[in-house]
Parts: sequence; structure tokens; C-alpha cells
Amino acid sequence: MTPTTPVGILPAIPASIGRIASGHPGLARASIGHSAGALIAGSRVTAFLRPRASSPSVCFDGHRVVDAVRSELGQVANAVTSPGLLRREWIGPSGIVTESILAAPTLPLLWMQWHATGGADSQAIILELDPAALSQKEAVRERTESAVLLRGHDEGRSIAAYSVGGGRVSFEPGSRPILRLTPDSISEDGLTLVLAVGSDAELKGALKASAHAPAHAVRATATPGDDGISLRTGVEEIDDGVHWARWRLAGMVGGLRGRESVEPAYAMILGLGALGAGDGELARLALRELPTGSDEHAVLAGRLAAVLGDSSSAAACADSFLHGYAGSTPGLRALAARSLADGLRYAAPEALIAELRAFAATATRRDVGAGRRTLPVVARQSSAPSQPPYARWLEKLLTGDPWAGSSAAVLTDTFSELRHAAGLFMADPDSGWSVWRGVLARGMEGGPAGIGTWDPFDDPSPEEAEGRHPSGPSATAVLILALTQGLLGLAPDAPVGRIRMAPRIPGHVRRFTVSGIPVGDARLRLDYEREGSLLRYTVTPEVAPVPPLLVLEPSIAGRVASTLVDGASADLELRTAHARTVVPVQIPVDGPRVLEVRLAD
Repeated sequence: MTPTTPVGILPAIPASIGRIASGHPGLARASIGHSAGALIAGSRVTAFLRPRASSPSVCFDGHRVVDAVRSELGQVANAVTSPGLLRREWIGPSGIVTESILAAPTLPLLWMQWHATGGADSQAIILELDPAALSQKEAVRERTESAVLLRGHDEGRSIAAYSVGGGRVSFEPGSRPILRLTPDSISEDGLTLVLAVGSDAELKGALKASAHAPAHAVRATATPGDDGISLRTGVEEIDDGVHWARWRLAGMVGGLRGRESVEPAYAMILGLGALGAGDGELARLALRELPTGSDEHAVLAGRLAAVLGDSSSAAACADSFLHGYAGSTPGLRALAARSLADGLRYAAPEALIAELRAFAATATRRDVGAGRRTLPVVARQSSAPSQPPYARWLEKLLTGDPWAGSSAAVLTDTFSELRHAAGLFMADPDSGWSVWRGVLARGMEGGPAGIGTWDPFDDPSPEEAEGRHPSGPSATAVLILALTQGLLGLAPDAPVGRIRMAPRIPGHVRRFTVSGIPVGDARLRLDYEREGSLLRYTVTPEVAPVPPLLVLEPSIAGRVASTLVDGASADLELRTAHARTVVPVQIPVDGPRVLEVRLAD
């Protein structure tokens, strides 16, 4: 082994790493073999196992670093998949080897750990590296018997690999460079290989954190944090599915950071999905990937202000949106101006708000004119870009009327199904629920990128990623938006301290709870119960420094016989919409507030 000059990274390697336990409660799906594939993701690292494959590829910050992981451990018999952890049992001539692949939830860090029952042959484990992930210069910066530090493709980024528990790590350059882990043995005590990618400072932090693999495993299998929406219906597939979708959103937003170019619509809808899920920090990460002043940036910045009361980004982009940004997206211009105007109320001069509203009105007339059908003219061609198919639906969804933007046409893809479901919730919640739940179930059983996925996974090498990026609406984000905007009818208005809830609960649902509903700094919980002809809606402040005003407008099938608000009879102004009865009440959420509706026999 040729000595190298120490650079101070590898000394951060811990002396031991705890066992990544196999019995965590939380989000997990068991399968025989791996016919469905698997996507194991944190916000900065992803291991992707294609359907019917046994060898994963590994991406850091949106770029593939490892093409494949090869071993002679045997055949995969059983697997348990969680959002950030994959556990597999390999059965070979020497016995059973349990493998755990763990993606750190927030760090550029991946663990691969093996434990054997009765001991296993010391077969080498090969990591085939993507050549484009490495520097064209001398690749090795530092190495020891059990570790190697390689120069990455991007200036200032390196790849660290090391083993704990016995074993030698070596690097073999060439047209197909590899990292080779040669274990002394694989025993019950375990062998761990750690990968980390980043700047020197990031690597030092990641390598120190790698000692705490068991704690990261708990996070990688648990439901997402408290800062977000949580659903409880009593049906595990539905409740867990929403949590899986939130995990997937975090991974997709994290994957934006390493790409040289990002399609604005894709990043915007990811950010809107994060806001729908109540995750403001994730929405801000998506916002950073959008050109300031673009229509997509303005829509997301305005919604961030409306939902969470954070108007800083909307204020910073308003002037460039009106006067400085050259490009525009047909169909989004009016929505962008209205989103900024709504989000900046009481946070910007009245003259700016008026200018934005006037701009929105002009843009609306242009969009309507562009959408009119005209007689064909021979040899006449238009160079104007066409309106993307999601634009009208998105505007209607965010302004509280998804029915107008939905379509009963042939449902050709997941996006069209979810768009249709969001609209159906307004007029026929039972049918909307059936469509939405069907999409949710397909993803949980084995979606385009494996168990618990609704979007394909794009894992290009650094060379392939040049000018390439995911496009169109993310099905995962739209799955969340169809729930929060379609089924629940949520419309937070943080600048005025108000939130509208218009739940459209299917007739067969008897209990339903959604917590973590955001409006400014407050978080609310909605509980729904049905007992025969009695429907009860309870809204409780979970966190509310200043009690928000609630406009509760449930949509109900049937004729209303009586209504009670906090136990007292109330004469409410009922109205009809989509052949359903809307029961409106406006009350401050300064404690649990209860609306009870008795249906006529």
C-alpha cells in the first residue's frame, strides 16, 4: 500500500459502530426477495434497488457515485423496506447473512452492515464506482488499511469509504474503478462499511456521526417529525402511506441540490407538496432552487407567506417578478401575482399589492385569450409556448375549486388520476377517496421506484446529468395536495390569522383525525366522528401562540336537521354546492371547538 500524506479526514473515523437493529417499530414493508425494488433515501443520499435486482446503486446529492454493489453472499430470501433502511437476508452455502443498508436522514452518509449466523466466508464485497464521480487527477487523497479518501468529480468534494469490525478497504483505478472490501470474516459481531461524500468539513462531521448508526436507524424507520401533517384513520395502509409520501418528498427535494439545472415546475410542485404536508423547511429548500422572480418562485413564495406567515421570500422577489424577470410560464403568471398579493398583505406597501392585483387581472385576460379556439390559418405558426397541462388545475386547486380544474377524461397516468380525485372530493367524496386510495395503495405495494414510491427515480451519473432533470408534476407531491386541498379543503391565510377548512369526508368513514395543520405559527388538529346520523367535527389548537380564526365549512351529503356549536344550538346559514350541503361556522380556535350536525332521517 503506497503511503499518502494525511489530510486530517480519516482520523475522524470512529473505533466502533453499533448494530443497526432489525426490530424497529415504525414504517416498514416486508417482502419475499426483491421483485418490487426499493428506494432507501435521506435528504442527501439514496440507495436505489431496481425491481428484480439484487445490487443497489448509490447517489449523493442527486449524482450517482456507486453503480453497483456486488457480493457472493448468496440469494436474497426476505427483505424489510423502510423509507431510509433496507434489511435483507442472504442465504448462501455458509449460512444466513443479514444485510442492513441505512441512509442518514439529513447527512451525506450511508452505512452497509453485515451480520452472519454461525460465521460466513470472507467473500470480498465490490463497489463499482461511476468513473464520472471521480476527479480526473490522482484519485487517492489519503488511505489506510481500512479506509480510503478519494477526490470527487466536483472541486472541493471527496468520497470517503471505511470499514469497522475487521476488513481491508482498497481502491482499484481504471475505466471501471472499484472499492474492494475484503473482510477478515463476517460474524455475529458484524462488519460495517461506511460511505460519505462532501466537502472536508462535511466529511469530518459525517464520519463522527457515523458512530451513531443505531440512532439514525430509528429516525430512518420512524414517522416524520412533529412539524407536519399526520393522518389517523385506523387503516395502517393509509396512515403509514401519508408518512411514506412525506419521506419521499424530503428525498426528492434533497436531490435537487446537486443538479446544475432544475425544471422550475418540478421544484415548485415539490415545494407546494411540502407546504401541503406542513413542512415549511422543506418548502424553503425547494424555493432556493427556483430563479428569483420566476412565476414558479413567486407562486411558492406567496404560498409560503399565506400558509406559514413567512413573507421574506415573497417580499424579496416581488419587484423582480413585476419588472425584472424575462421569462414566464403560460397559465401561471396570474396565479403567481395573486399568490404574492395574498401573501404580502400587511407586509408590503398598499401600492405594491394593488400593482400585483392589477398585474394578475391583466395576466388572466391574456391566459383566457390564449385559451380560446380560433379557426386554423394556412401556413400560420405560433411561437408562443403552450400552457402546461397542470397550470389551470393547480390554480383552481390552490384557490379552493379543484372540481373546475379536474377532468373526467381517460385517466392516462398517476397525475391525471390524482387531479381527478382532487376534483371528485368536492362533488363525490366516496369516489374521490376510492381513486386517491387506489393510487396510494399502488405506491405502497410497489410503485415506479419500489415499495412506498409514486415517482420514478432518476439516478444519472454526473456526465448523464448534464442538462437532464426530472420534469412535470411530482405524483408524490400531488398525492399530498389532493388530500390537503381536495379532501380537507385547507386554505390557510396567515397574514390575517385565519384558516378555512372545508372537509369532504366520505360517507363510509366513521373516524378521521389529521394533526399538524399549519396556519402561521399555529398548528391545529381536526377530529371527525360519525355516529349514525350525527356528524361531529372538533378543531383543537395543538400550538397556537395567537388563536387563529377558523372558517369551518364541511360539505355533507343529505338534509341537515339541526346544528350545535360547542353544545349550543346554532342557526347557521346553510348553502348548497355540488348537490351537497355546506355547513359554515366562523369561530376563534382558542380551545377545542366542536360543530355537531344532525342529519334528517
